[in-house]
Amino acid sequence: MDLFEKIKLIIETQGYIPFDIGNVKKLFTGLFLTPNNAFILHLTSLENPNDHSPILPENAYTIDAEFSPDDSWIAIPVDYTGKEESALYRLSTANPERPIPIERLSKIAGRHLGFDWSPDGKKIAWGFSKQKKNHVAIQPNEAETHEHSLWEGDEMVQVFHWKHPNFLKFTRVNGKTNEFDEIIMNPNSGEIIRTIPVVSSFTFDGSWHPQKPTIPFLNKEDGKLTMLNVDSGEKITLPQPEGEIEKVVWSTDGETLYLSATKDARDKIYSINLDSLELNSLPLPQGINKIGKLRKMGNEEILFFVHADATTRMNLWKFDLESRSVEQLTRKRSPKIGTDEFPLVNSISEHWNSKDGLGIHGFVMVPQSPPPVEGYPAIVFVHGGPMGQDVDSFVGTYQILVQEGFVVFRPNFRGSTGYGAAFQRANYREIGKADLVDIVTGVGMLIEKYKVNPKKVAITGGSYGGYMTLRALTKPEVFEFAAGWATAAISDFEYLCDSSDALFRDFIAYLFGPIEESRSFLKEASPITDWEKVRKPLGIAQFANDTRTPLKPVWDFANKLVERGNHVEFHVEPAMGHANIPKGYLVRSVARQIQFFQKVMK
Repeated sequence: MDLFEKIKLIIETQGYIPFDIGNVKKLFTGLFLTPNNAFILHLTSLENPNDHSPILPENAYTIDAEFSPDDSWIAIPVDYTGKEESALYRLSTANPERPIPIERLSKIAGRHLGFDWSPDGKKIAWGFSKQKKNHVAIQPNEAETHEHSLWEGDEMVQVFHWKHPNFLKFTRVNGKTNEFDEIIMNPNSGEIIRTIPVVSSFTFDGSWHPQKPTIPFLNKEDGKLTMLNVDSGEKITLPQPEGEIEKVVWSTDGETLYLSATKDARDKIYSINLDSLELNSLPLPQGINKIGKLRKMGNEEILFFVHADATTRMNLWKFDLESRSVEQLTRKRSPKIGTDEFPLVNSISEHWNSKDGLGIHGFVMVPQSPPPVEGYPAIVFVHGGPMGQDVDSFVGTYQILVQEGFVVFRPNFRGSTGYGAAFQRANYREIGKADLVDIVTGVGMLIEKYKVNPKKVAITGGSYGGYMTLRALTKPEVFEFAAGWATAAISDFEYLCDSSDALFRDFIAYLFGPIEESRSFLKEASPITDWEKVRKPLGIAQFANDTRTPLKPVWDFANKLVERGNHVEFHVEPAMGHANIPKGYLVRSVARQIQFFQKVMK
C-alpha cells in the first residue's frame, strides 16, 4: 500500500467531537469532514448518529456551536476569511434546507472566546477579543440587533455559564499576574457580584447546579474541588480524584456530581454523591474520556462523553447512569485499519526526569520491525499551546510513520496541561529553554531505551510545536536534531506581540511577564534571533491568513536561510488561518510532511 492509499484510509477513519448536544431534542452538532475534506459544521440526530448532515457552506468556518435551551436555535461564531474575525450568527434547527440559511446577530466581529445562552433563550452572553480590549457582551437573539457591553479589559475571558437568570459566570485570566478568577456577574447591569480566586487552569469547566445558585470550582487556597453557594457564601470541600480535574457536570436532580480527571494524559470519569460524599469511578474503557453533556432522554439519564485511545479516534459515546451500560454512538472507520495492510501500534507511557529534576511524561510508539543496525530513526512531535497536551488518542500520521520505520515520541513538557497548576506554570520565562531541555532529556531516554539513532532524530509540531521546531534547530548546542518540520510556527515573539489583539498580548504576558518589562525575554526566545545556527533541513507550512502565528516573520526567517543556501522547503496555504481547515488541506499536509521526513531522514 503506497503513502497516498494510507492517507486516504486515515482520512476515511474520522473521529468526532461534538460542540454541543441538544437539551431536549435528540440532536448534536460539531465539525465533520465533507466529501471535499473540509471540516464543516454538521447537525446529526442521536437516533442516527452516523448520518451527518452539513449545515454550513464550505467557506463558513466556526470553532464553536451551542443549542438554545429549547434547541430551536444554534448560536455560532462564523468566520469567512480564516482570520478569526467572527460575527455571531444563529440558525434554525427546524429549517430543512441544507446548508441551513444563517442570520447574523452581532453588529461587530472579533476573536471568539466563548458564549452561553440565557435560561430563557432570549439572549447570548458572548466573549470576544478586539485589537485594544477583550469584551463580554449580551447579544439579543434577534437578527442585526446591537449587543450590550457588560465588561471590557486586558484580561483573557473564557468558559461561560448562564444557568440562572441573575448570575452569569465566566473565568477571567490576568496573564501579567497569573491570577485566575471565577467572575459571577449580574448579566443585566454588569455588576460583579463575586470574584473567586481559583487554581490556574485553562481546562477546568464547572457548570451551575440545575436548581441552586451553586458552582464547583478549584479553590486557590488548597487546590481542592469545592462547591460554593453564591447567595449564602457556603463552601463545601469535595473528595479529590487522582489527577487534574477538567470538567464537572451535575445529575439532573442535582444530587450527584460527575467529573473527569486526567492523569498521564489518560482520563477517568468519577461520580460524587453529595449526601455521602463518596467518590467512585465509572466503568469506562481505558484511554481518553472527556465529558460532553448529561441529560435526560425519556426515563434514562445519559452521560455523553468522547473516548479514544492510540488505535481509536475520538468519538461520541454514552453511559446510561442507571443500567451502567456503555455504547459507542459515532463511528467511521475504514475496515482495513488494524489489519495486516494497515497495522496499528499502541502508545507506551513513559516518565523521565528533566535536567533540573522535574518529572516529565510522554508517549512512545515503536515499529513492530526490528531496528536497523545503527538504530531507529525517530520523530519528536511537539504539541501546541503550550497549554495543551498530547493525549493517548489515534493520530493517523503517527501510525503511518511507525509503519515507515520511525519511532514516534510525544513529550508533555513543562507548560502542558494535565499535570497540575505548578507544572503548567513551570515554563514561565523559560519558553524555548527549560521546555526544550525537557524534550531533549526525553530524547536521551529514547536513545538509551528504544535503540534510537542519535544522529537521526527529527522534530516537528504545529503552532507552539511549530515554534519549538524552529527553536530547536537554532539551538544545536542543546541537541542537534537531524531535521525539522514546522507548521503555523512563531519565529519572532516581538512581532507577534506588536501585531496581536488584546487576547494574545495577555497570552504573551502570561508566558513572559508584563510586556513592558519583558522585551529582552521575547527577543531571547525568538528563533529569528539565532537563525544563523540552523544547519539542518527544515520544512515549513504557514497559513496566509493566520493571526495567531503570522506569516511575515516566518517568511523572513526562511528567506534568510534560503539566501544562505540552507535546505528549506516552504509551503504557504493562501486561504487558511489558524483555526479553519479548507478542503484538500489534510491530504496535502500529511503527505508533504511524511514525504519530507522520508527524503531527509532515510
